[in-house]
Amino acid sequence: MTTFRLAWRCLPLLLTLLAAGPARAAPVYGAINADGVRLSFYPHSLGYEADGLRTAGQGHAMGYINAVGQWVIPATFTGGALPFHNGRAIVWDAGPSNWRVIDTTGRRVADAPELSRRSPFIKYSARPGLLTFDAGKGAERVKGVITPDMKVVVSAPGDGHDFVISNDVILDVTQRPSSRYDILAVYALDGRLLLDKPSAAGPRPPFNHFIDNDDLLAERGFFRGLAVRYDEAAQRYGYINEAGEWAIPPTFRDARAFRDEVALVVTDINHRDNELTGQLIDRQGRRVAKLPKAYCYATAENGRIHARLNLGGETYRGVWLNYEGDEVATVPGPCELRTRWVNPQLAVLGKALVRPDGKVVQNGEQPVRYESVKRVEPETGLVIVTADSQYAGSSPEETQRLAAARLAERQAFEQQMQLRRMEMLWWHQLKEPQFHTYWAVRLYLKDDTLFSMTTHVKVRDGRGVQDVDLIAATADCRPQPGWKLVKKGLVHPSDRNDLAASMFNDLAQFHYDALKGQKAFVNDGDHYCDTVWLVDGPLK
Repeated sequence: MTTFRLAWRCLPLLLTLLAAGPARAAPVYGAINADGVRLSFYPHSLGYEADGLRTAGQGHAMGYINAVGQWVIPATFTGGALPFHNGRAIVWDAGPSNWRVIDTTGRRVADAPELSRRSPFIKYSARPGLLTFDAGKGAERVKGVITPDMKVVVSAPGDGHDFVISNDVILDVTQRPSSRYDILAVYALDGRLLLDKPSAAGPRPPFNHFIDNDDLLAERGFFRGLAVRYDEAAQRYGYINEAGEWAIPPTFRDARAFRDEVALVVTDINHRDNELTGQLIDRQGRRVAKLPKAYCYATAENGRIHARLNLGGETYRGVWLNYEGDEVATVPGPCELRTRWVNPQLAVLGKALVRPDGKVVQNGEQPVRYESVKRVEPETGLVIVTADSQYAGSSPEETQRLAAARLAERQAFEQQMQLRRMEMLWWHQLKEPQFHTYWAVRLYLKDDTLFSMTTHVKVRDGRGVQDVDLIAATADCRPQPGWKLVKKGLVHPSDRNDLAASMFNDLAQFHYDALKGQKAFVNDGDHYCDTVWLVDGPLK
């Protein structure tokens, strides 16, 4: 999500790679689809399209571009700019804010509403045309949902409220000390109260460690007249109807929204083996299909379920499942609560764009190089991504040319150094004793935090790679400004009878030795590397 007032004002920071790898510049934002670049890259996050215009950045200011990326209103608003709504938009300047309303030519037509002068903290919601806001302080603090012209749809005073927009409803939620949420009320998108029976959203799904709270709560909205709820007495999930009554009794260990005519539920959790037992049910709660056991499942939608099957040894394989519970294809992507669909024929799995038949049409390297997916726009068919500015050209054609050149450069480098990137599908096939697993580690210290960049490597017997800098450069690891290198080396498991436990124990000892008695918070830094799967030498 894009947050105004703070995030986009930050000056670009130059990120420095290891000497063996190319330099990284500040991220820029663009839009792609299955065919390639559709909006060139800009230094600030792209807003939703409304009235044919969307916010974009240039330098340290915001302006508006049209559907093909041409500037319609120049980037002169140094404070910020909100999406258009009925031919009007609110903009402001940095410093002593000059909040005002402009028309589609950029001409000032009115002062901004009073709410804007209270400096609300505003961010996009999952639904274009609605924003959430947080205004005021202390006893005067107010949260709620507004339209882009700052008309309040629904609001509540105080700190005990947060608002999430899901499907065609607005959820008023409150967080407990246990990090769980209660749903206090449900509103229509026009602010009408639909349901005021408080209910529990339930704990986070097992094994899905990186779930945005808004994504979790969005699954608790009403879909096809039913919404997932948690019964705390039974410690099980079920489905309520729009009157707040149980329509499907709470008998499941986990449950997902009815985004299709069937919904995914979990009937058993095996914590020892990190496996879930899942099935599909219809709107009467009857089982439709049994699913293979998996480490995690995404919500059933558009005839597909993204799952990660446990192959043993903490190795997993991503698959598409159909509504009969059969594997359709092997696909990439991490565990996510819900698959992000661009349209029924194109999904985002991790940062890859994938067809329902498993064909990958964009993978972050070709035909366009990009770093991450920030947002999916089903309304326009676009995927908003970030890229390294040195690989984002001034036109879609130049961007694709730079991506091709970068890919060829990387492939030549990896071939020369006998290191190559791996997919988890192949990783588990390289087994002991022909291959050994170790971690190449670089530890950095900043203030009281130890940052660990770790890269998993598979090495053939007798062909071990000992150059940690080379490994980190091949994995595109990137330390941040201000980090001080304190230790680097290879971590080998001491007891191969329990590979995973030994590696973690050895890594913990590596951290301890680096700190030399100094106390520090250890920040797991795997996400500072583009890939953690490398192998020494080509596969045969």
